[in-house]
Amino acid sequence: MLSDNVNINVDICRFVTHCEKASYGVHMETLLCSIPEALERVSVGRSFLYERLADGSIRSVKAGKRRLVDVASLTAWAASLPESQLKQVSKR
Repeated sequence: MLSDNVNINVDICRFVTHCEKASYGVHMETLLCSIPEALERVSVGRSFLYERLADGSIRSVKAGKRRLVDVASLTAWAASLPESQLKQVSKR
C-alpha cells in the first residue's frame, strides 16, 4: 500500500511517466499524451502528426483547451507502417 505522503493524482491534464509510476510500485499505462509527447514517441514532424489527426489515422480528444493523443491509436498507427527496405547502392 502506498504511504499517505505519496499522492498519485492520475488526471488527463498531468502525466506521470511510466518510470515515475514504477518507482512508486504502481503499473499504469498512459491512455493519452500531449502533442509534444506524441511527436517524441513517433519521431515525426508537427504538421505530419496534425495531418494524421485530421484524416483520422490517429485518434485525439480535447480536454479543456488541450488536444491529447490516444496512445493506443498512436501505437497502432506506428505498427501499421510498412517496413522500409534499403536500396542496394552499386559500387563504382
